[in-house]
Amino acid sequence: MSQTMLRDGAGRVYAFINTEPNGDQTIRPADGVPIGRYYKGMDMTMDLRSGRQIAKGNALMALVPPPVY
Repeated sequence: MSQTMLRDGAGRVYAFINTEPNGDQTIRPADGVPIGRYYKGMDMTMDLRSGRQIAKGNALMALVPPPVY
């Protein structure tokens, strides 16, 4: 599994994306639990908070926008 850190303009980490060997990805805020998942085989993104499909394709970045200071 690999992990990518998402950083804001000031260089602070605000979220993490974990990629599994099969290509599925999970996103979580820096201070929380996973909130979204991209399923590569189905090519869709799910919001784990509501259990609903939010996009066809990978839209994980839309679930955790960078903070505004």
